[in-house]
Amino acid sequence: MLNLLNNAVKYTPEGGWIALSGRREDRTVRLCIRNSGEGIAEADLPFVFDRFYKADASRGSDQNSLGLGLYLVKTIVSLHGGLITVRSAQNAYCEFELLLQEHTPDQEKEMPYGSESIW
Repeated sequence: MLNLLNNAVKYTPEGGWIALSGRREDRTVRLCIRNSGEGIAEADLPFVFDRFYKADASRGSDQNSLGLGLYLVKTIVSLHGGLITVRSAQNAYCEFELLLQEHTPDQEKEMPYGSESIW
């Protein structure tokens, strides 16, 4: 979440907005982070979670980015059995949505890498 929030702050223009939302649907938690701004080009959307992928090196204030942030977010979400998606409209908004499953105490014992449920 911190990486997604940092990206939202980095790519939101002065005077823009960032919206956070979350809701629980049965045993699934849905979290969304949406920000105003230039968004991500449709051609770049399929690649934003790829390791070292940078849509535009001149975009944003962090010119030294390695293009690993969203790759790491997707990896961590996947290790927790979740899903992350992105939607964007150029010159309007960018939205990342996370879907995470609630785990029972018995399931936590079976989770890979000693992960713990935060629910």
